[in-house]
Amino acid sequence: MFKNKKIAALLILIALVISAYIYSQKDIVTTYIGKTNVDSDIRTAILLNNGKVFITSITENKACKTTESYFDPNTNKFTKINERNVCDGIDSITVLPNDNILFAGGRRVNDALSTANIYNTKINKFIPTDNLKINRMGSQAILISNDKVLILGGIKTYSSQKFDYTEIYDIKSGTFHLSVKMPKNFESFGAELLRNNKVFILGRIIPKDKYNFSYLTKPDSFILYDIKSKKFFPCGKMNVARYGYSMTMLNNGNLLIAGGDKKATAEIYDYKKNKFVMTGSMIESRRGHTATLLRNGKILITGGAFGQAEMIDYRDTLELYDPKTGKFSLAGKMREKQAHQTAILLKNNKVLILGGNYGNKILNTVELY
Repeated sequence: MFKNKKIAALLILIALVISAYIYSQKDIVTTYIGKTNVDSDIRTAILLNNGKVFITSITENKACKTTESYFDPNTNKFTKINERNVCDGIDSITVLPNDNILFAGGRRVNDALSTANIYNTKINKFIPTDNLKINRMGSQAILISNDKVLILGGIKTYSSQKFDYTEIYDIKSGTFHLSVKMPKNFESFGAELLRNNKVFILGRIIPKDKYNFSYLTKPDSFILYDIKSKKFFPCGKMNVARYGYSMTMLNNGNLLIAGGDKKATAEIYDYKKNKFVMTGSMIESRRGHTATLLRNGKILITGGAFGQAEMIDYRDTLELYDPKTGKFSLAGKMREKQAHQTAILLKNNKVLILGGNYGNKILNTVELY
């Protein structure tokens, strides 16, 4: 009798575990396709004209190294194509019109670099090019024409002031030259090329002589760079200061800035009116998430986290933003809770989601939406 009760209790426990697992999986809409070929922090994923995805990842330990790989959507497989015994990191990366990739600046240990290289995607090889005129890490690089790249912002060390001078990389001559200064005491965090031949730059105004580097800095201001006149124009502020936000261009050329605040708000930068307007809020507060423009014009939000220290809550949920209604809606779940991952729209209309972290754990899982 006692033995039968133990068996019955065990069967009930097994049934509860199975039921809990089925329930946890019921809202998952992504497909798990395996793991990346490296156990390291994925920094960049770029869709090339041939449909493959170029990926860079950094391992920061005693065997410090940078690895470049390809992901082939036709086979769902990764191929390691290059490995370097450096941890440059925080370099600006720009896809050039010929599908080659410009790597400029970055860091080694805690000091910024001036070196720049062109990665030739046809022969899978780095080719040195002209050095930056200023050592930079954490800068932004924007392709502003078929033969010019704008380099702006960045710092030399974590305790140094940000840089005012911009640089232009001439693709035809393979050379950098100093260009105009940014507005005084403005620190840039992100930049997007607009349809009106201007560059939108999001950042903050730094109190004079009070610069302090922090990953927790909340940018709240924006300026514009006019490509034709090569001049900067101070503009205004966002409605909400944000940290760990996403910035995505919509099909109409406006920008969606989402998350990075406690109330899960989002706002639209109208490039024709040169101002921000609030839009619908996300369902969940999140930062360190991704926001990817889909073919149907909607924006897919994946993962992210919210909270502080031991109270951080990692997300596995997905949301969709519809520009026509200005509203977010839940769109199911991923298999992994994660933040700071990468999501990129493939030519087959699927979204590749990879990398990221869960606490101190670096994730190497790969999912498709």
